[in-house]
Amino acid sequence: MRSITTNKKLAALWVASFLFSAPAWSSEWDLYGFGGTHAYLDVITASYGDIVGPLFDTGSSGGGSEDAERADRDRLTGQWTLGIGAQRTVYEVGHHLSFGVSGEAGVSYARYSMPDGAGVFIEPITIKSTSLFAAGRAFGEIERGAVSVQTGVGLLVSQSYETFTLGSWNIKERQFSTEPFGYVRGALSVSQHATIAIEATRRASQTMASLRLEIRR
Repeated sequence: MRSITTNKKLAALWVASFLFSAPAWSSEWDLYGFGGTHAYLDVITASYGDIVGPLFDTGSSGGGSEDAERADRDRLTGQWTLGIGAQRTVYEVGHHLSFGVSGEAGVSYARYSMPDGAGVFIEPITIKSTSLFAAGRAFGEIERGAVSVQTGVGLLVSQSYETFTLGSWNIKERQFSTEPFGYVRGALSVSQHATIAIEATRRASQTMASLRLEIRR
């Protein structure tokens, strides 16, 4: 079992203190719930090769184009995220530019299948992952009418639980990780209480896009 424990207590304390002390700072917090695709999937999938090892080395089978065809059939068959968040504007410049902070916590699920296996392993492979996460952010935002663009930096803390099914084998893993990240987000307010957002997040030289619906009070 592998556990990423670097600065574990410090990271958990930082995010928890941000989320739970937030109401004491100001009563002007914008609270919301959200659901959408897996926002932090790349943090988990980045470690799959390390866990399964040479089975994910497509070059090991010497199959060439056969391996490429296998990879084309690999697919993410299910993913979702549900959570809650709070956002507060700290400073405004004119009517359209503002700076603020936010915090989110939630649960994510993903299922990835390799029907033709990987590398030398030709049996079907299925990976199921459930993760709990919390993230704090500092951002700048430009808003004009119903459209807004936000960019910033943050820290993600996640605890994930994976089940790898390789033919008749079952391997269970869990990972704790802390990841700084940068992001760009575009949002469209479709009503007073509903917003559709798409976000590109950059962590550890990887970029992940996610789509979600936010419901605000």
